[in-house]
Amino acid sequence: ASPVSGKDISCVAAASGFFSNIRTPAALVAGAALGNVWVQIPDQSKNKRLQTMYSILMMLAVILEFSTVFCATASDVRIMSGLYSSPMAKSTVAFLKREMELPFVAVRLNFMMGIVCFMMSLAVRALATLPGNTGKAAALLLIGAVGSMFCMINMTFVQFLAMLGRYIELWIADSAFTVPGALTIICICGATFYMVRDYLTLTLDASNAKQDPVKPKTE
Repeated sequence: ASPVSGKDISCVAAASGFFSNIRTPAALVAGAALGNVWVQIPDQSKNKRLQTMYSILMMLAVILEFSTVFCATASDVRIMSGLYSSPMAKSTVAFLKREMELPFVAVRLNFMMGIVCFMMSLAVRALATLPGNTGKAAALLLIGAVGSMFCMINMTFVQFLAMLGRYIELWIADSAFTVPGALTIICICGATFYMVRDYLTLTLDASNAKQDPVKPKTE
């Protein structure tokens, strides 16, 4: 039977396969990003802001992909334990949206955004390390690839912004008023505050350095 025929089909195997299959590429991206988190951009006196952007984007890639692996594993265990109302549905997507919509949306969103952050961090690194127009060209190619990824996301059954909004809605309803959820919100707000403050400080320092260049010493 197929979903086109209008008959319900058993979706347990396909749902388990979805979560199982996404873990491997997510783990590979997480491993690649983890090995590059602490890479220092050369000549940081001229590239402090780029170093900050690079480190944050690469760390976000690690967090998002590890979250994908963790959430997919937990969801797969839930399916294997039989914690669902019925294995039958019109399609696997319908089954996942009915039984575990938050993990389904979270895994997809985290996986895709982890790759986007990884690609953007490579663009920042290319801009900071490759000479002249070569760095600009490489950065533009990587950013163009990210744009193409968003086009592919929007070609699926739900567009990116709608998926992001649904994830936030589901997460608030499920976790925001729990102790772990409150801790997550506090940590995210704190991290955002420190990142913004650090970036603004570096921007102000760079602006002051341009206005008051260091004069060479004369004997």
